Amino acid sequence: MRGITVGVAMTLAAALLYEAGMFDGLVLSASDWQFKHVNRLDASPDVVMIDINDFALERVHRWPWPRSLHADLLEVLHELGAAAVLMDVVFSEPMAPRMEHPALTPDQDVDPAAEVLGELRPEDAIRDDDLLADAMRAAGNVYPAMFFRLTKPTVSAPELLTSAADILRDAPSMSYGAFAARMDTPAGVDIEALYHRGRILGVLREDFTLEIEQIAARLGAPAELIDRYLPDVKRFAVRRLIADYLREHPEAAFVEVRGHYLPDLRADQVSPAKQELLRAYRACRSLAIILGGASEVPTSLAGRIPRGWDVTPPLDKFAAAARYPGLVTFEKDKTGGVLRRVPILIDVDGKLVKQLGFAVVCDRLDIDDASFAMDHAGYLTMSDRKGEHTWRVRLDENGMAVLNWHIDRRQPQWQHSFRHIAVSRLMEVALNRRSIRQNQAFGALRMAQAVRRRFAEQPPAYAEYELFARTRNDLRRGRPAPAHAPTPAPAALATRLEACEEKTRDWLVFALKSIEGLEPESPEEAQEFALYRALEKDLVQGALRADIEHKNANLRQRNQDILDQLRPLIEHKLCFVGYTAASVADMVNTPVFENMPGVLAHANVVNTFLQNRFPQVAPRLVNHLLLILAGLVVTLITSSKGPWVSLVSVGLVMALLLGGGLLLFYREAYIVAFSVALLAVFVCWAFVTLYRQLTEERHKRNLARALGRSTSPAIAAEIIRGPRQLDLTPKPAEVSCYFSDLQGFTALSERLGPADTQAVLNRYLERMSDVLVPNRAFSKFMGDGIFAFFNAPLLPVEWHEAVACEVALGCLEALGRLKKEQASGPHAEVFGELVVRAGVHPGTVYVGEFGSENQTDYTCIGDTVNLAARLEPANKAFGTQIIVSAACRDAAGDALE
Repeated sequence: MRGITVGVAMTLAAALLYEAGMFDGLVLSASDWQFKHVNRLDASPDVVMIDINDFALERVHRWPWPRSLHADLLEVLHELGAAAVLMDVVFSEPMAPRMEHPALTPDQDVDPAAEVLGELRPEDAIRDDDLLADAMRAAGNVYPAMFFRLTKPTVSAPELLTSAADILRDAPSMSYGAFAARMDTPAGVDIEALYHRGRILGVLREDFTLEIEQIAARLGAPAELIDRYLPDVKRFAVRRLIADYLREHPEAAFVEVRGHYLPDLRADQVSPAKQELLRAYRACRSLAIILGGASEVPTSLAGRIPRGWDVTPPLDKFAAAARYPGLVTFEKDKTGGVLRRVPILIDVDGKLVKQLGFAVVCDRLDIDDASFAMDHAGYLTMSDRKGEHTWRVRLDENGMAVLNWHIDRRQPQWQHSFRHIAVSRLMEVALNRRSIRQNQAFGALRMAQAVRRRFAEQPPAYAEYELFARTRNDLRRGRPAPAHAPTPAPAALATRLEACEEKTRDWLVFALKSIEGLEPESPEEAQEFALYRALEKDLVQGALRADIEHKNANLRQRNQDILDQLRPLIEHKLCFVGYTAASVADMVNTPVFENMPGVLAHANVVNTFLQNRFPQVAPRLVNHLLLILAGLVVTLITSSKGPWVSLVSVGLVMALLLGGGLLLFYREAYIVAFSVALLAVFVCWAFVTLYRQLTEERHKRNLARALGRSTSPAIAAEIIRGPRQLDLTPKPAEVSCYFSDLQGFTALSERLGPADTQAVLNRYLERMSDVLVPNRAFSKFMGDGIFAFFNAPLLPVEWHEAVACEVALGCLEALGRLKKEQASGPHAEVFGELVVRAGVHPGTVYVGEFGSENQTDYTCIGDTVNLAARLEPANKAFGTQIIVSAACRDAAGDALE
């Protein structure tokens, strides 16, 4: 009974420790192992990874890429028919327009540029942001990334900070203790940090341009303390100002905002306050665009999903051009820093913002935002617009969804998870097209070189040609014609340029004839003569045009081959663009891979929805029941069975727990805390077994030794192993008593001496035991006499009367065999004189443990014992060796024949 108490106590202790979170690490590690080795989530063929890998950074462009390259990539993907392009890149800061001068290349020190004609104009600047925004708009299916800070559903960091500032504004000298007593904050909030942030926010509300020393002086606080909290609080304060202003003036330009908050600052001045305003203005404008198209948070989701604040959005022009900017914030578990859960929906000022992969899913599966709801079991439910399909995603108490993970166990590396295409293959198309344009530009440059030499004495004529050539280039690029100088209509422009270039070719022929036979007078003149000959060859003979057309034809054919190869891989697919280069990738630890690029996490979000296989974590109540049930079962088995039986049984229980848990996960992606149940089973088995060894088993060992003095050790052990409770109290029982003695052995022993007496008697008693023990007799030796009884309650014997008679006969036969064996031995004469006499009588006796406090014996007492003892010496009077009572004869019946 006490063994059961120990097991129950261990089971309850394990349940309490599990509830306290002590086994959370074990549970998470076990679920991670299942995702890596048991999960059967396939990879959707619709998911394609576009890797910006180390090779791309080496061959395409070093990091960071100009956004014009991202624009080129989007154009190629759009041309290949990509269904959606998810870009795990946050384009949050504007890029200044840049100039690419042919003479100012990164490798100009080893590869000097050729002659450069014309001057760069502002119109020639490369505006990467505009190019990327145009590419996003043209594609119509681009999903850029953005960051939010997240708080729990029940906690709003902005509201807490605002409340703190309001309290401290009314009582600016309030101490931290008084503030902590008054401020009602949820568990886990750093009240001291909130106190200092609130004080700083109160000052910044009055004047956000204040710097560290000024704020420290107003608050009477150390500058180091202000410096710790100021950056975040100032960003929060300025964004609140801009958001409030834009709420009242939605179309306000930054000039208006700057004039409102910094009226004394000139437009050409730069200051930290202006930069703060500018960053806040861009972020608020972008967020307004994003939230403007977002749905309201349904009532059932309010307070059930994370709340987002302090956004790092894409630029407003990207937010406007993109299909949907999505959230890429990850919340890694504190246990091991592993990414296991993601927020697929967050609440931002009462509007729903989607996780990046989930945004793609909603469009791909045509999920209706109006269908989002939370049921009573904690599942986020949704359906498509036609109402044909529904999805249920279990969210935890923080509104996070457990992410499912794909792994190819044949090749367990993230590089083999989903289809991967190196971005360099796609960018080769874009770079080849740039090469085609550069080749064409080189042809135009050669003509411009010839025109410049033709009009060397007429600068205005060359300037007019340069203006017309630039205008033609602008028109080809879709730019408006420059307004600072009059130019002809496009058709007339082309006619005049062609006429000028034709006359230039004639001039080249004439110039070559003019220098024919002349020897150059200087190296410079030799270079000029060589240039004339090269220009004539390129422009008059047509060598350059043929060469350019040949090269461009090869490049176009190469592009066509690449596009034909990639189209089946890209068309109608969901393309995930992200950095996978080791030096720049956002690497995360996941249950299936260590240091995996973060973009793959978004792919797994999409893949989980496409496969409609969402992991479900068993509620804690289910895990508690499993743990307690397993612990109690093992406790009952271990406390009632022997060590080997309990060990095997415990092994079977653990195998069932492990196999059942793995089967549930494999078939249904259902995660139970079987690891905790396994631990509870082992602990219960170990402690109950240890307790039994220290108490009950020790008692049984002592009993076995005591019984071993009355019967064989094997029988004693069998009795102890019996499943019934051992009751040694005396009780009535029907037994058969057997007494035997060696005739005249006392006189014989006096003649032999002690040593020989021991040798003879031990050999005799050993042979008698060989007969008694197999017949389940309780026996004891009294000198040369033997007392045994059959059918004790601890060792039942069927037909004990007949067995006792057979034992008496067997003892006579055993003595006869012993005499023959010793006939040639040193005590042959003594063994030959041995004669055994026995008496057998059945009846009712009291059987149990009798004795003193210090010494007991398991035996029987009663008239039956006395009568059997008197029958043995009666053999002497009748000249017999065995006498059985009439009761024994009648009970044994035919067995004595």
